Amino acid sequence: MNDLIVKVWVYFGYNYPDPSRFIRYIADNGNYHFAHLMAKFNDIYDRYGSGAVMNRFYAELGTDARRLLVEYAVHFYAPKAFNLTEEQKKELGINQ
Repeated sequence: MNDLIVKVWVYFGYNYPDPSRFIRYIADNGNYHFAHLMAKFNDIYDRYGSGAVMNRFYAELGTDARRLLVEYAVHFYAPKAFNLTEEQKKELGINQ
């Protein structure tokens, strides 16, 4: 399962959808301020560019926010980005 999560994260980091979607997910599910997280993401993007923004953003989040970001990538990105088997979906806890 760890290999699958790493694969999802790497692909998500290079092909993430609209940042406001996953930042909204973190804000709503972790009681964070959306505007603060969006500003943090934009600042990191401006400083490091698209190739490094996701890893740097991840590293600058707190533990709970990091967990929510990975949860978003696994549950909302993986089913659409990969042809996951039913076994892989079950392993990741995805009920789609």
